[in-house]
Amino acid sequence: MENIFNFQLLLNASSSVEWGTLLFSIFSLLMILLIISLLVYSLRRLKNLNKLERRIRDLEKRDKRNDL
Repeated sequence: MENIFNFQLLLNASSSVEWGTLLFSIFSLLMILLIISLLVYSLRRLKNLNKLERRIRDLEKRDKRNDL
């Protein structure tokens, strides 16, 4: 009877460690995905800002040419 109780304690301890490892792994993967998605988002916004700046410069050049 004592062996069965010890086995149940060992099983509970090992399963809790596995759950902890699993949760830590999931949390780590989610953080990595969050960082990558933020990086992609910021790069896209930077690209759009560069396009807008280029467009503004082109319009200013065109405006100066029309003034002459």
